[in-house]
Amino acid sequence: MLRAGRGMLDQPVPLYPDPAPIAERIPVRTIDDANHYTILLADGPAAEVAAALPRPA
Repeated sequence: MLRAGRGMLDQPVPLYPDPAPIAERIPVRTIDDANHYTILLADGPAAEVAAALPRPA
């Protein structure tokens, strides 16, 4: 799971403030310089998301 480090409207608290319960089941990585929208729409965070996607064989 890729998690934005800030809330939907850039609040300092992200949507999932404590990723520990999720991290018990799946790996969680926080993209600190992103919010709910910029994680996919801003160049830096979107590049991190793209780099995390599996590559076809």
